[in-house]
Amino acid sequence: WVPYTSFFEQGPALSGSSNADTAAVPARVPGSVQQSLLEAGVIPNWNVGMNSRLCEWVENRHWVLEARIPDEWVESGKQTRLNCLGLDYSGWVYVNDRLAGEFRGTHIPHVFDLSCHLRPGSNTLSIIFDCPPRWLGVSGFTSRIRDWKPRFNYTWDWTVRLVQTGVWDSIALEVSDGLELCDVRCTTAFDPAAGLGKIRLKARVPSSRTGLRAAVTLEKEGRVIRRAEYPAGRIANGLTWSGLHVEPWWPNLSGPPNAAPALYTLRVVLLTAEGAVEDQVERRVGFRQIAWSPCEKAPEGADFWLCSVNGTPIFLRGVNWTPIRPNFADVTDADYRLRI
Repeated sequence: WVPYTSFFEQGPALSGSSNADTAAVPARVPGSVQQSLLEAGVIPNWNVGMNSRLCEWVENRHWVLEARIPDEWVESGKQTRLNCLGLDYSGWVYVNDRLAGEFRGTHIPHVFDLSCHLRPGSNTLSIIFDCPPRWLGVSGFTSRIRDWKPRFNYTWDWTVRLVQTGVWDSIALEVSDGLELCDVRCTTAFDPAAGLGKIRLKARVPSSRTGLRAAVTLEKEGRVIRRAEYPAGRIANGLTWSGLHVEPWWPNLSGPPNAAPALYTLRVVLLTAEGAVEDQVERRVGFRQIAWSPCEKAPEGADFWLCSVNGTPIFLRGVNWTPIRPNFADVTDADYRLRI
């Protein structure tokens, strides 16, 4: 669509409108707008000759991704969320012509509550992508960049300008009765001198239901390290376990010879007062201490460059990874596995 003209349309669907700048085409999710247009024959292959210049108009339009929500997915009295792990880059989410939320940022998840916008049937979901930032190239004024969108899309020595728009990661419609664990976060630490670990756990829990409890278990390969039950509100305020007899985690090729990876399972189960399981979340965690120190004879105020894990200096090594294609929304797990 010519920017903002879609907002003047009324009706259950935009895909059938004759006012759109291009006719509707099928689209995969995840997937980029550019790939969908290429497969539909609207734009040429940008990898051939100077064709990329014939594709640059795409970034100067609004693009609408539209779908019907199956009636059987809509449950009265339940909370319905749209959980998007990767939207590139900014725009709006509409349900039945009603604004459900806005988004901005390629690398952060966006969650939209659709509950109050849904009807018993015939619901249309629309994600409208705004025009991306005009210039985020790798040359010039790097310190002024404030937009969290991949900059290589704007041309580099290995790729043409193809400023991607679309859904690049998973997207899901989640239906919940509200009795769930949300925003579960755990952090760990390790004291090499004492050989003891510590873990801190925090999560959002339902506040509208009394008597809820949380069973927390730390185990390794079926062996329970610690287990306890608490009122669910204790998890919401933050729970810390100290003095854990655990093995330290080490980077690959470090630590004791032939040592197996020291990974543990942290399990949190939300229980009713009667003991019924309402929700369960698991995390794989390791316990380690990471510290940084200055190089020998480094001048005062120099950055710390030496990394130590569990008190042992570690030589950091790695490689550069160049994205496989500028339209990374269309790269599959198989593509990554083949090259890695």
